[in-house]
Amino acid sequence: MHDADELAALRARAYGRHADIFDDTAALHRLRELEEQAAGVREGGAGHGAGTALSSGSRTSDAHDSAADDVTGRSDRPDALLSVAADGSAGFATTAAGPADAERTRAPDETETGSRIRIRGEASDARPENIAAGPADHAVEPADDAQAEPRPFTRRLAALWAASVVVASVITGIVVATIVDYDPTVVATLHEAPHLDFPENFENAPLGDPADAVRFEDYLGLTLVGFEMNAGATGGSAESNDAVPTPRCITIFGGDGSDSLGASGFTTGGCSDGVFDPIAEVTVSADFPEELQSVHEIGTTLRFAQDGDRVVVRAGSPD
Repeated sequence: MHDADELAALRARAYGRHADIFDDTAALHRLRELEEQAAGVREGGAGHGAGTALSSGSRTSDAHDSAADDVTGRSDRPDALLSVAADGSAGFATTAAGPADAERTRAPDETETGSRIRIRGEASDARPENIAAGPADHAVEPADDAQAEPRPFTRRLAALWAASVVVASVITGIVVATIVDYDPTVVATLHEAPHLDFPENFENAPLGDPADAVRFEDYLGLTLVGFEMNAGATGGSAESNDAVPTPRCITIFGGDGSDSLGASGFTTGGCSDGVFDPIAEVTVSADFPEELQSVHEIGTTLRFAQDGDRVVVRAGSPD
């Protein structure tokens, strides 16, 4: 077969509608040799248009060479078709099962000299495993660090919550204790007052030893003294009363204020058997100081109960 006829046949197999040269490596190499020979014949021509013909032939040969090389490199891909346009340019189109792949074509690279076409593996670059890698992959990593440790605001909120629970518990305990201990009849609590003097009639009365007596705070003009009764006041002897608890008493001195320290007025009180603290009760009358009558009306009962080192005062309405 003549080279020109063979070249035409190989071109038909490579560029025709029923191209079947992709699986024939020997035919591809033969096509390339014939293309190179044809290009050499054209380069040997003379005339005014030799330069143009040479350039055109070279570009065509280069296009065919490039196409043949890529066809050879892609011969293992049945979905690759080599197409040649009317102007001699060639390109690859990939056929796939989806419509989007069928529309994909390769455009000539206009930056190349002449009409050389670079047919590369852009389709392989667009594979999912290649697209998946990118800058976004590295931006996800700090998320784990952010969740590794609670934020300062979260820790602060938890501490405040715990503190509020403790404060609420303390307040609740105080309120409950106050409600339980609340007694509406308690009007005052009198503490020991060693800096205050004793009434004169207490020192003259054979009730107890003033050195052992306890002076409490005054209550609205009333003077209070606590003491232990001596044996002479009870009519017995010290020897006979050793096994008997000494009675404990609380005495209230009051008057109209005409004399100091209750020298005039009244004296009252109460005693215990020595086991319990003493209690004294009085009823408000016109003999009581005006200061007390301004707070408690006549007929009000006042109870003075000693509780260790203090005296608790309670008031009961005459009604």
